[in-house]
Amino acid sequence: MKNQLIKTAALITSLFTFGCEEVLKDLIETAGEGQEAEETEGNSEGGIGGIGGPADGGAGEGGESTGGNSSQSSCVYYLYTADAYGDGWNGAELEIYQNNNLLGAVECPADEEFYEITAAAGSTLEFEFVSGEYDEEVFYALIDQNENILFQVEAPEDGNLQTISVNCDGGGEM
Repeated sequence: MKNQLIKTAALITSLFTFGCEEVLKDLIETAGEGQEAEETEGNSEGGIGGIGGPADGGAGEGGESTGGNSSQSSCVYYLYTADAYGDGWNGAELEIYQNNNLLGAVECPADEEFYEITAAAGSTLEFEFVSGEYDEEVFYALIDQNENILFQVEAPEDGNLQTISVNCDGGGEM
């Protein structure tokens, strides 16, 4: 699924409007069509802990990419990052914690990027925004392996925090 999301990310860019949940839903629906399309090779560039690097076809170092039931030991999430101006986040980053342990920090290196995050079922994930310049251009959203949009944030303030309980059946509880 993630590879299809990456291929159709242009949809979000071409229709980019902050807070546009419908565009994200369209992206997910479009990605679901032809989901059995070819797999791309994994790219571990930038992979940190359970975070797969940009355009990473693998599950990251933190676990396995598996189906969607609660007996799984790990769950997969997709973090979409975007910049309205298209020049990256200008020093801003999103720190990702699992059970209060820093997995790493991600940024948007250009206009948009996907990251794959693998987290242990039953754990807690926290996403804390660290301000840079032009934060009003920043957008990010978390999508679970069942294609649910768990949260989306536009123009965040420094210290903005989202927390989810990792649940492979329903994505995560806020």
